[in-house]
Amino acid sequence: MPGFLFTGIFLLLSGILSAQSVIDSSAVEVGQAVGLQVDYYRDTTHRLALDEVMASPIASDFVPSSNPVLNFGLGDATYWLRFRIRNPNPETDPWLIELAYPLLDSVFFYQPLPEGGWKETVSGELIGVSSLPIPYKHFLFPVAAPDSATHTYYIRVRTESSARFPIFVRRSATLFNEITTEEIAFGIFYGAMLVMILYNLFLFFALRERSYLFYCAFIFLNTCVQATFNGHIQLADIAVSYANTWLLLSMFGAALFGVIFTITFLQTKRFLPLLHQILVGSAVITSLCWVLSFFVSYYISAMAASFLFLTIPFAAWLSGLKAWLKGNSSARYFLVAWTLYLTSVTLISLRTLGLIPGSMPLELAMQLGSMLDAVLLSLALADRINEFRKERIKNQERALKEAREKEQFVQRQNRLLEERVVERTEEISAQNEELQVQQDTIAELNEQLLMQNEDLEEQVGRRTRALDRSNRELASQNKRLEQFASITSHNLRGPIANILGLNSVFERQNLNELNRQCLDHLQKATLSLDMVIRDLNEILTYSNGPQPSSQSVVLEEVLQQATEELAIPIVKENAQITTDFTEVAQIDTVAPYVKNIFFHLLANAIKFHSFDVAPVIQVASKRTDNHVVVSISDNGLGIDTERYKDKIFTLYQRFHTHCEGRGLGLYLVKTQMEALGGHIEVDSKVKQGTTFRLYFNNHT
Repeated sequence: MPGFLFTGIFLLLSGILSAQSVIDSSAVEVGQAVGLQVDYYRDTTHRLALDEVMASPIASDFVPSSNPVLNFGLGDATYWLRFRIRNPNPETDPWLIELAYPLLDSVFFYQPLPEGGWKETVSGELIGVSSLPIPYKHFLFPVAAPDSATHTYYIRVRTESSARFPIFVRRSATLFNEITTEEIAFGIFYGAMLVMILYNLFLFFALRERSYLFYCAFIFLNTCVQATFNGHIQLADIAVSYANTWLLLSMFGAALFGVIFTITFLQTKRFLPLLHQILVGSAVITSLCWVLSFFVSYYISAMAASFLFLTIPFAAWLSGLKAWLKGNSSARYFLVAWTLYLTSVTLISLRTLGLIPGSMPLELAMQLGSMLDAVLLSLALADRINEFRKERIKNQERALKEAREKEQFVQRQNRLLEERVVERTEEISAQNEELQVQQDTIAELNEQLLMQNEDLEEQVGRRTRALDRSNRELASQNKRLEQFASITSHNLRGPIANILGLNSVFERQNLNELNRQCLDHLQKATLSLDMVIRDLNEILTYSNGPQPSSQSVVLEEVLQQATEELAIPIVKENAQITTDFTEVAQIDTVAPYVKNIFFHLLANAIKFHSFDVAPVIQVASKRTDNHVVVSISDNGLGIDTERYKDKIFTLYQRFHTHCEGRGLGLYLVKTQMEALGGHIEVDSKVKQGTTFRLYFNNHT
C-alpha cells in the first residue's frame, strides 16, 4: 500500500510539472518577459518553507500565469514563483535570471545543486546593493546549470509595495552591452531633469517669481520618484531599507508641489475660483497624507499616493484647459505638458493597483512624459514672462496716454479757473462795498441790542430770584409731605398693631353672633389697613431712599437668584424658564433692583398662567443704540391693553381675580425701573401671553 501511495504522488507531481511549459534559454529573445512560463502561489501566512511548497497539496495549488509579467497590485501576501528552464549550452552560454522590479523588500532564489539539495540566494531592497549577488538596480541571479537537462527553480518574494514580477532571462555575454545602452538613456533623462532644475532656479533668482521655485521642487521630487522606480536610488545605496518610504515621500511631495505650482502659475484664485478650491483641498489632503505616511501602514499610504497621482494631474490638466479657454495663452504649453504626464502617471498608478496588465513597458513612457513635461512647463513659464512683459509695456503706454490726457485736462481747467478767478474778484469787490454798508448797519443794531440786553439781564435776575424762592418753598413742602407720610405710616402702625393684638386675645365665647361678625370684619379691615401702610412704606423706600451704587451685574446670576425664591411655585406649576443672554450677558446697574424686577415679573407670569397649559417663560437680552433691552415673555392669560392701557402700572390694579394679589408688583417694577433711569413697556393679548421689555441705559 505505501508503494502505491508513493507512486501516485510521484505521478501527480510529474503530471503537474509536465503541464508547466519549459523556458529554453537559447530561444528567449532579448527583453522578452517569460511570465507565461511561470506558475505562482499566494502564501497569506508568510510562513511556508521551500520543502512545504514543494510537497503536496501546495505543489498542486500553483496557478499558471496568464500574463507575460505577473502583476497582483497592492496586497499583503508572500508569493512563490516556480518555473522550469533548460539551457542547451550550460558551459559556453551561462545565463542569469532577472527580476526587473527594484521595489521588492525580500527575494529568495532557490536553484538545485548537482549533489542534491538547494542553494538559497538572498536579495531584496531591504539588504542593500552591497549584499546582492550582482550589484545592479534589478535583482540578478546567476544560474549554474550542471547540465542541459530541464531544472525547476523557485523564487520567494515578500514586499509591501506593488506585487509586480517581470522575469527575464539574460545572457551573461550580452548583459554589459544591454545595461550600458539602457543606463546611457537614463543618464540623458537625469541630465535633462538637472538642466531644467538649474535653468528654473536661475530664473527664480533673476525674476523672484515663486512659480519657478515650486516647479524646481516638483521636478526634483518627480525625478526622485522615477529614480526609485528605476532602482537607481537603491543602486546608490541611498535610503537602504527605506526605499518604499522614500518613494511615498517623493510621490506625496511631487503631488503637493505640482498642485502649488498649478495654483501659482495659472493664478487660479483670481481666474478659476471653483477649481482653486479643489486644488487647495487637494494640497491639504496631500499634506495630511504626507504626515500620516509616517504613522499608518504602507498599504494605506500607497493606496492614497496612487489615488492622488490619479486625481491631482487630472485636476491640474482641467485647470490648464479652463485657463486656456479663458484666453491664457501660456496655458497651452501647460495643457500639453500635463496631458503627456497625466497619461503616463495614470497608467503607472493603474498598473501599481493591479488594474491593468503588468507587462506594459510604462517606465520609459513616464520618463519621456516627465522630461517633456519639464521642457514644456519651462516653455510655459518663459511664455508667461513674455506675456507679462507685453502686458507691462501696454500698461506703460496706457499710463503715458492717460498722463498726457490728464495734463491737457489740467491745462484746460487752469484756464477756466483763471477766468473764473477774474470774474470772482470783480464780484467780491462789489460784495465788499455792500458788506461795508451792512457792517455799519450792524454796528448800529449792536448798540441797540446792548441796551436791550441790559434790560433783559435785569428781568432775568428778577425772575431767577423769584424761581429760587419758589424752589425753596417747594422743597420745604416736599420735606413736610415726606415727614407727614413717614409720621402717618409710623404712627398708624402702632395703634393698628395694638388693635390686632387686642383682637387676637379678645375673649369671644360670650359674644353673640352679630358681635362676633363685627369683630371679624374689624380684624379684616385692620389687616387691610396694615397691608396698605406696609405698601406705603415700601413705595417710600424706593422713591426717597438712598440710591445704591451701580456695579457690573451678570443677568444670568440675578435671574437665578429670583428663580430660587420662586422655586416652590415653579415646581408646583411645572413652569419652564429659558434664557438667552448671548448678545448682552451683563450690564452696569443696581443688582437688588434688577433681582426684584425679575422676581415680580416671573411671579406674575407663573401666577396668571393659562388654565390648560404649563407656564413657558422666555428671558432674553439684546443691545440697541441707546439701551440694553431685557424681554420677559410668557404664554399666560394676557392683559387687555386697549382697555387697561392707562392703569397697567398704577397702584392696586388687578386684571385677573381668580387668584390672590394686591396689584402692587407692576407698580413697584415701574418705580424701580424709573429709579434706575430706564423705563418699561408691555405688549399683551388676552389668552395669548404677555411680553414686558425692560429698557436699561446703555453705558458702553
